[in-house]
Amino acid sequence: MIFVSVADACRHLGVDAKTLHRWLADAELSLQYHPCDGRKKGVSQEHLQVLAHLHHRHLAGGEEEGSAQLSCQIPALPADLLKLPEQLRAMQAHLVTLQQQVADLTRLLTQHRPEPAIPAAPTKPSRTLKQRAKPTPPGSPLASRCLGHRHNASSADACHPARRV
Repeated sequence: MIFVSVADACRHLGVDAKTLHRWLADAELSLQYHPCDGRKKGVSQEHLQVLAHLHHRHLAGGEEEGSAQLSCQIPALPADLLKLPEQLRAMQAHLVTLQQQVADLTRLLTQHRPEPAIPAAPTKPSRTLKQRAKPTPPGSPLASRCLGHRHNASSADACHPARRV
């Protein structure tokens, strides 16, 4: 079977694409998928000849030229493209070798850690302790104002706001 695209069929018949679709529907013929590329639609050479006969059309262009041009042929792949799977396998093997070397070096570094040349200084505690306020001595004038209860200087201001020292 020789596949003819919709555009080529229109050109051979000398009609618009809408006309071709209407002629196909009238003849109860349908578009077919390309045998190699399912994204493309067209008609077979036989259906094209049937449509030309039904509508008294002569197919434009030489049929031998069209046949050779319309057949489904897969183009040959370049040699560089054919070498890619082999190159990919070689690169994967090289990658495995490099990963093994990195793992070996990491293991050696963790096993033989050298002692530091300068010993580390001891660290200071990160928290600083706040100094507690001293309570008011019993004989101070502030203590006598507070009716015998004890507190430090900062709480005396809170206890007796009118009498600040």
